[in-house]
Amino acid sequence: MTIDPKLQPTVDLRLPNLVPCVCVQLWFPVPDSRRNTQCPLRERALPHGGDVLSSSSVTVRGSVLRWEPLCPADQSDPSVSLCWRISTQSSHCVPAPNTTLHKTKLEYNVSAVDRHPQMCVKFSLNGSHRVFCPFESEGGSDWSVRVVPGSLHLHLLLSSSVSAWFSAQLCSRWGEMCSSQGSVISQLVHGGATEAQLSLPFPFLSSALCVQVWRSDLYGRRIICPDFTHRRWGLITGSALTLLAVGTVLVSITCYLLKRRTKVWLRRPMLLVCSSDDAAHISAVCSLASVLQGELSMDVRLAQWASSLAQLGPVPWLYGQCQAVQKAGGLVLIAWSPDALQAFLRLAKSDWGAGSQFSETGLYSAAEEEEQKCCDGEWMEKAAELSSITAPVLNAALCCLWTGLHSDGHARGFGLVCFQNLNNSTSSTYIAKQLRCVPKYCLPKDLSSLIHDLTDSGDGAGEAQGSGRCWPRLLSKAMSFFMSRQLAPRLEAGLPGTGLPQSSRKSVKSKRKIWRHKKRRSKVVSACLSRKKNSAPELLVKS
Repeated sequence: MTIDPKLQPTVDLRLPNLVPCVCVQLWFPVPDSRRNTQCPLRERALPHGGDVLSSSSVTVRGSVLRWEPLCPADQSDPSVSLCWRISTQSSHCVPAPNTTLHKTKLEYNVSAVDRHPQMCVKFSLNGSHRVFCPFESEGGSDWSVRVVPGSLHLHLLLSSSVSAWFSAQLCSRWGEMCSSQGSVISQLVHGGATEAQLSLPFPFLSSALCVQVWRSDLYGRRIICPDFTHRRWGLITGSALTLLAVGTVLVSITCYLLKRRTKVWLRRPMLLVCSSDDAAHISAVCSLASVLQGELSMDVRLAQWASSLAQLGPVPWLYGQCQAVQKAGGLVLIAWSPDALQAFLRLAKSDWGAGSQFSETGLYSAAEEEEQKCCDGEWMEKAAELSSITAPVLNAALCCLWTGLHSDGHARGFGLVCFQNLNNSTSSTYIAKQLRCVPKYCLPKDLSSLIHDLTDSGDGAGEAQGSGRCWPRLLSKAMSFFMSRQLAPRLEAGLPGTGLPQSSRKSVKSKRKIWRHKKRRSKVVSACLSRKKNSAPELLVKS
């Protein structure tokens, strides 16, 4: 470049590389003029080493790798380590841990390096980096590996010309880094043409999932990232089928437990005692009995259905049935009504003898005693109106209940049933103080509780097992709830004044539904009164 100092006192020179040995010569354009050489970067610290690395080169001769900078007298000391280039089309080179090479006069010993074409050398100087791949021209190495994705496993197929130990470990790739995951698995591979298989389980599926493989006696790790795109749907399908199989097994076990438990409690009998000859009361009792026997296949025993009652008599039949039901772990249910209340008051009075002792025993309050005295005359009139079956059966059932109260104080195996919306519902739901400990069910509201207690009746001994009964009791509660939701509409069909919402009664379109409801309820009553229970087992007691 020729310049005129008068016209251009300063000149900008473009240097290809900022290296210490770059110099500038100045001279006059005359023959034999003296040249002045200036090297402005020789005594200065360069801001970065990118130009030093980009202007250098490497050569491999045998087991020695020589770094050749542009300046022969360059005193730069870069750090050198091994890295693995993911693919020949990619510039990303993932560094391998603990693979730093040490130099001796710009020469590095690579005799213990895995000399694969994708194994490269990374030079770092003052924050700048450059990657050299000096083994590309060698064509191959003395061992190879193939990765075959499997079901939650990566299968490594290793082949080596010499016997050596090989190790593998998962890693998660992020940019030019691959963070190690899981434990290291090692295996001895014998030299020869036979491939050795190494299975590496992985707990997760990700597109960044890779595997590091290395020979234990060499530096450098090969990083292989399998392509899961064509196998992802297969893995998802396999996982879905596995979950489906596990879910099917759990559902089967649950259904088996439910079926087994249902068979146990469905075999328990239940004795249902009617306490009034009122048509609404009989309709409600028959509706409950039909629902429990028809829908739940329970062994329901009712005096109106018994064919052997005429042979044995009402009282022996009731005592025999009560004993058999309680022995089998069943439940004796008394349909409560004003007649049942008066019968119980008379039974209590006759058992204790004098009426003045009632207050002393705490059975009645003063107001209740007055009510009881007023009702005595009414009960004497109604007792004659009850049928020849209802009255003796009710009295015998109340005697069994009274005996149970005196024996254990709780009358286990007994229960009281009240029906909503019956006539004089206040009196039918009134329970004497001494019967407050007996379970009471107001139907259809407490239908779920009744079904649940029927499933758990007779299991009181198992309550000592504690937490071992939590799962069966939970299943029983759930089953009772869903059964009650299904059976409540049919039970309401036999109860007067229930079964249809208030808004439906006001609607003109609901007249047909009301007519069907009344027709169905009348069929239930007529079927109950005329039915002879031939299929249900009965206890034949000889008097």
